[in-house]
Amino acid sequence: MHDLTDLLVRAQKKDTQAYGQIVKCLQDISVGYGYSLLRDFHLAEDAAQEAFLEAYDILPRLQVLETFPGLLRKIVHKHCDRLTRGGRRYRFMSAGVAIESTAFASDLNPEEQTEEQEMKQLIREAMESLSRQEREIVSMFYISDHSQKEIAAFLEISVHTVKNRLRSARKRLKERLLIVVEENLQQSRPSKDERFADSVRRIIAPSQEQDTESIYDLLEKKLQRPDMAFQARHGRIADSHYDWITSRIALDGDELAAHIGIYEIRLRLGIAQVRVAGINVDYPNPHHDEGRDLFDQAIEAAMEAMCAHGYDLSIVRTTDLDVYGPHGYVSVMPFAVSYTIKAEDLPTELPDVQLREIDLNDVHSYPGVAKLYNRENEGVSMTAVRPTYPHGKCPTQPGEYGPAFLLLDENEKLVGYFSDPLVYNAEHNNRIEVTDSAGDPEQRLRILGQIARQYKGCQEVDFFNLPHGSALARYLRQLGFSGVVGKGRLEGHIPMRIVNLNSTLEHMVDEFTRRLRMTGQAAWSGALRITVADQTAFLMVDKGTVAVVDPVETAHTIEGGQEMARLLVGTDTPDKVVTESEIQLKGDSERLIHALFPPLHPVLPNEYL
Repeated sequence: MHDLTDLLVRAQKKDTQAYGQIVKCLQDISVGYGYSLLRDFHLAEDAAQEAFLEAYDILPRLQVLETFPGLLRKIVHKHCDRLTRGGRRYRFMSAGVAIESTAFASDLNPEEQTEEQEMKQLIREAMESLSRQEREIVSMFYISDHSQKEIAAFLEISVHTVKNRLRSARKRLKERLLIVVEENLQQSRPSKDERFADSVRRIIAPSQEQDTESIYDLLEKKLQRPDMAFQARHGRIADSHYDWITSRIALDGDELAAHIGIYEIRLRLGIAQVRVAGINVDYPNPHHDEGRDLFDQAIEAAMEAMCAHGYDLSIVRTTDLDVYGPHGYVSVMPFAVSYTIKAEDLPTELPDVQLREIDLNDVHSYPGVAKLYNRENEGVSMTAVRPTYPHGKCPTQPGEYGPAFLLLDENEKLVGYFSDPLVYNAEHNNRIEVTDSAGDPEQRLRILGQIARQYKGCQEVDFFNLPHGSALARYLRQLGFSGVVGKGRLEGHIPMRIVNLNSTLEHMVDEFTRRLRMTGQAAWSGALRITVADQTAFLMVDKGTVAVVDPVETAHTIEGGQEMARLLVGTDTPDKVVTESEIQLKGDSERLIHALFPPLHPVLPNEYL
């Protein structure tokens, strides 16, 4: 291990070339350490790659540079632990590598494939015969060119201890086995080619200090979207719920080839809150030859990061399944649902509240607005905890005054708001559009009636993507209005996928308990196994109380692919979701799904993502 001090100093300033050299220096020892814990080279590479990405984020805050190798080891260990606990959901592997691996496998005849499997089994048994400490030393020593002193520094133990463990391991392994293990480790070292280092160096988390201008430049110049670039600078990325640690950019040298923006959303499902990675402002560089391929790799890297950083679900602000379908996303909700009221059907009574104009860019950061929204929507499924965009998702440009409105009572206490400029829009069928508001539903309709009558051409008011269980949506349905799924440019469905089934269910146990008791299923007791693709979790129900437990034998199962996300967010009735998604039910699960997964009629309001 070379002296990394100069490289670390440069890398602390987000010098990606310097960090690439650090990756090259430490890649073998890191993967070797991961292999000693996981006994799987692909998984070890996944863990090491994610560890390098996380360490890159931490590096600017590291005060003692000499501790970096030990810090990296601890991060590798954390990601290995996540994988062994079932947290791994994605394989960070480019399409080219996957194709290359498949092609290599297909070149082997049946006899050679059998020999290869026997050799792998022999190596596994040899490594299993060692203690954990011996396995660590053997894996790191034979996979890399690092000295015993360097291995000691990485493990933060003495050189004497390394020597003793290596001597002990050699005694356990017969000479032939030792040669086989050494050859296998040498053949599997990531430094044999540039693939591992390139994937870490090219796809990283963006630096708020170093990469923001490149992201804005991608929007403004490469994509010819100056409006989007302005929004990003003034609230859509800057000073928002944009997650700088989990978002990913793909670089080719100093050029930005792709960007995947991740936004942290705390989404309510009844009384539960789940952590959702929302994807938006996600684009490849159209002028880069590899932009599309690197974009797909950046999506995979972002999904690894979501899993590593504790997300439960992921949702994308798009209707394009051609892009995200191959990554496991499925359609879960309509892109647009609108409640439309004709102007003549709005109340004629004057409102009992005062209306105060406020700049559109300031309404979400106004004291009490986020608190008011959260209080009104507590326990309402498919609503997000505010604030999300403190300056609005689409801040107005200088000279474009966007009037929003605060609703105040007689004591000038905040009791509601409209974050939209309530302006009649002749280009959109002579309507006023409302995307975000709070307060007493009757008072809101009175205000809209007053404003609509000011515009002679205004024919209707359109409420866009109201959460189904919100106070206003319920009130409108009581008046006889219903939500209509969008057509034309608003047609399509928004995709979602489950990132971590176990953590999602853990966050929902109190809500599941509530649902069982509300639907008369509290008397049921037993275990329920839920499987989503390669993830499995177990719920234990005891006298109506639900808990996530370790694996147990049970005859009651729900099994499906990522389409199970539709059950979780209540896309439709459970029967319809099960039939359309080919979900398999056994035992009492057919009865339980009606209690656990009721229809929620999900939509994604604009101010969430």
